[in-house]
Amino acid sequence: MAPKPKRVKNKDNARRAKKKISILTQESVDYVDYKDINLLGLRLLRPGGLLMTYSCSGGIGLDLFQKIVAGAARDAGREARIVRRLSGSADHPVALNFPEGEYLKGLLVQAD
Repeated sequence: MAPKPKRVKNKDNARRAKKKISILTQESVDYVDYKDINLLGLRLLRPGGLLMTYSCSGGIGLDLFQKIVAGAARDAGREARIVRRLSGSADHPVALNFPEGEYLKGLLVQAD
């Protein structure tokens, strides 16, 4: 039986394991879950990497979602900036009298 190859762990391997782009989407979850999944996504990114994160919860508005992602970036020790705000496409209009209908929201974030 052939011996198993040894795995060498070093900084280069850890660096290669980091992602250039992470895409996150969550279903209807609570505040803590949103923060945890974004924290994980930010930890997986290489410096300069892009995080695409989405929420489809009508109970969490864009402002709160942005604060949650900002808190995750802070906890991950990452400087991050919003590259683009994302939303539903034109074939998904939002009624003026039902702002909760704008439940699909996303952020494209770059982290250093």
